[in-house]
Amino acid sequence: MNETTTAAALQVTDRARTRLAKMLSDGRVMRVSVAPGGCSGLMYSARLDGAMTAEDQVLFDEDSVRIVAHAASAPLLEGIVVDYSDDLVAPGFRFRNPRAVKSCGCGASFKL
Repeated sequence: MNETTTAAALQVTDRARTRLAKMLSDGRVMRVSVAPGGCSGLMYSARLDGAMTAEDQVLFDEDSVRIVAHAASAPLLEGIVVDYSDDLVAPGFRFRNPRAVKSCGCGASFKL
């Protein structure tokens, strides 16, 4: 397993941090949120954003990698591990939540 860098709210594996550093080198941030949906009740969403808002909480900040969330989503993201997979079938970021009591087969939704 990759080594992780621990922030106050979440962990980012080396693979994810390397990928994000390339994507965020222009000063943007990765915005992560949690919304109702999916077969398990809650879904993760992530996108690149050019600016933070006053309601944002910084979940991870190391070098050029900054991950933020709206204050309403931040408690639901505590303890997650952000990873990156470059497999051929479904490359992209993965979110593992050790507090999840249920998740769907594809890993896109979860229940706390």
